[in-house]
Amino acid sequence: LSLAERLPLIRGRLDRNGHGVFAPSPLKLRLYLRVPVPAHRKALIRLLLCSHMLGVDPEILRYQERDKPPVPRFARLCRFCHLAMESEAHALLGCSTPSLAAMRASLLRDISRIIPDI
Repeated sequence: LSLAERLPLIRGRLDRNGHGVFAPSPLKLRLYLRVPVPAHRKALIRLLLCSHMLGVDPEILRYQERDKPPVPRFARLCRFCHLAMESEAHALLGCSTPSLAAMRASLLRDISRIIPDI
Protein backbone atom coordinates (compact mmCIF):
# COMPACT_ATOMS: atom_id res chain seq x y z
CA LEU A 1 0.00 0.00 0.00
CA SER A 2 2.94 2.36 0.39
CA LEU A 3 3.00 3.00 -3.35
CA ALA A 4 -0.76 3.36 -3.78
CA GLU A 5 -1.54 6.90 -4.90
CA ARG A 6 -5.21 6.48 -4.14
CA LEU A 7 -4.80 5.62 -0.46
CA PRO A 8 -3.18 8.68 1.11
CA LEU A 9 -4.56 8.12 4.61
CA ILE A 10 -3.04 4.66 4.96
CA ARG A 11 -0.03 4.91 2.65
CA GLY A 12 3.22 4.36 4.50
CA ARG A 13 1.46 3.61 7.78
CA LEU A 14 3.73 2.59 10.64
CA ASP A 15 2.69 1.02 13.94
CA ARG A 16 4.63 0.57 17.14
CA ASN A 17 5.83 -3.04 17.39
CA GLY A 18 6.51 -5.06 20.55
CA HIS A 19 9.89 -3.35 20.98
CA GLY A 20 8.46 0.16 20.80
CA VAL A 21 9.85 0.76 17.32
CA PHE A 22 7.65 2.07 14.52
CA ALA A 23 7.52 -0.40 11.63
CA PRO A 24 5.10 -1.47 8.89
CA SER A 25 2.55 -4.05 10.03
CA PRO A 26 0.24 -4.91 7.13
CA LEU A 27 -1.47 -7.86 8.85
CA LYS A 28 -2.49 -6.11 12.06
CA LEU A 29 -6.14 -5.74 13.10
CA ARG A 30 -6.87 -2.03 12.82
CA LEU A 31 -8.77 -0.19 15.52
CA TYR A 32 -11.18 1.31 13.00
CA LEU A 33 -12.50 -2.20 12.35
CA ARG A 34 -13.70 -2.27 15.97
CA VAL A 35 -15.91 0.82 15.68
CA PRO A 36 -19.16 -0.47 17.22
CA VAL A 37 -21.67 1.43 15.06
CA PRO A 38 -21.75 -0.28 11.64
CA ALA A 39 -22.61 2.90 9.73
CA HIS A 40 -19.70 4.76 11.35
CA ARG A 41 -17.33 1.88 10.69
CA LYS A 42 -18.42 1.75 7.05
CA ALA A 43 -18.01 5.53 6.63
CA LEU A 44 -14.54 5.44 8.16
CA ILE A 45 -13.43 2.54 5.99
CA ARG A 46 -14.79 4.26 2.88
CA LEU A 47 -12.79 7.35 3.76
CA LEU A 48 -9.60 5.37 4.34
CA LEU A 49 -10.00 3.36 1.13
CA CYS A 50 -10.97 6.39 -0.99
CA SER A 51 -14.47 5.16 -1.67
CA HIS A 52 -16.04 8.57 -1.03
CA MET A 53 -17.36 11.50 -3.04
CA LEU A 54 -14.60 14.01 -2.33
CA GLY A 55 -13.14 15.63 -5.43
CA VAL A 56 -9.94 13.61 -5.22
CA ASP A 57 -10.52 10.73 -7.61
CA PRO A 58 -10.26 11.54 -11.33
CA GLU A 59 -12.66 8.69 -12.13
CA ILE A 60 -15.38 10.37 -10.10
CA LEU A 61 -14.71 13.69 -11.78
CA ARG A 62 -14.75 12.05 -15.20
CA TYR A 63 -18.04 10.34 -14.39
CA GLN A 64 -19.71 13.55 -13.27
CA GLU A 65 -18.54 15.50 -16.32
CA ARG A 66 -18.52 12.95 -19.11
CA ASP A 67 -17.36 15.16 -21.97
CA LYS A 68 -14.52 16.86 -20.11
CA PRO A 69 -11.04 15.55 -19.34
CA PRO A 70 -10.18 14.83 -15.70
CA VAL A 71 -9.08 17.81 -13.64
CA PRO A 72 -5.43 17.62 -12.51
CA ARG A 73 -5.19 16.87 -8.79
CA PHE A 74 -3.50 20.18 -7.93
CA ALA A 75 -6.37 22.07 -9.57
CA ARG A 76 -9.16 20.37 -7.61
CA LEU A 77 -10.05 23.12 -5.18
CA CYS A 78 -12.12 22.33 -2.13
CA ARG A 79 -15.78 22.79 -2.99
CA PHE A 80 -16.40 24.29 0.45
CA CYS A 81 -13.64 26.86 1.00
CA HIS A 82 -12.18 27.13 -2.53
CA LEU A 83 -8.79 27.83 -0.94
CA ALA A 84 -6.93 24.52 -0.97
CA MET A 85 -6.77 21.28 -2.90
CA GLU A 86 -9.65 19.03 -1.87
CA SER A 87 -8.31 15.94 -0.16
CA GLU A 88 -9.31 13.62 2.63
CA ALA A 89 -6.91 15.29 5.05
CA HIS A 90 -8.07 18.78 4.09
CA ALA A 91 -11.75 17.92 4.52
CA LEU A 92 -11.15 16.25 7.89
CA LEU A 93 -8.54 18.52 9.40
CA GLY A 94 -7.92 21.71 7.49
CA CYS A 95 -10.96 23.17 5.78
CA SER A 96 -11.94 26.46 7.37
CA THR A 97 -15.57 26.48 6.23
CA PRO A 98 -17.70 27.16 9.33
CA SER A 99 -19.97 24.12 8.87
CA LEU A 100 -17.03 21.72 8.56
CA ALA A 101 -15.16 23.44 11.39
CA ALA A 102 -18.21 23.04 13.65
CA MET A 103 -18.55 19.34 12.78
CA ARG A 104 -14.82 18.85 13.33
CA ALA A 105 -15.00 20.52 16.76
CA SER A 106 -17.97 18.35 17.70
CA LEU A 107 -16.13 15.22 16.57
CA LEU A 108 -13.03 16.15 18.56
CA ARG A 109 -15.14 16.79 21.67
CA ASP A 110 -16.79 13.39 21.28
CA ILE A 111 -13.44 11.69 20.78
CA SER A 112 -11.87 13.37 23.80
CA ARG A 113 -14.87 12.40 25.92
CA ILE A 114 -14.64 8.75 24.82
CA ILE A 115 -10.84 8.55 24.76
CA PRO A 116 -9.57 11.15 27.25
CA ASP A 117 -5.91 10.16 26.83
CA ILE A 118 -5.79 10.91 23.12
